Amino acid sequence: MDPVIISNCNIRVPRIIYGTAWKKAATEQLVSLAIQKGFRGVDTACQPKHYDEAGVAPASPPALSRG
Repeated sequence: MDPVIISNCNIRVPRIIYGTAWKKAATEQLVSLAIQKGFRGVDTACQPKHYDEAGVAPASPPALSRG
């Protein structure tokens, strides 16, 4: 099975996306781990009550550079 699907707008979208809801202070660490384990999509849903979008950005480049 292909790890991505093609949207109606011809955009490649990962089949499995890591959700960051209710992770709060652990968001950066857990997003980094998720990327290391193979996730290539991260859902932050833009709901500050449940998501820490600011914690996603610092985790991404180091995790991706490690593979």
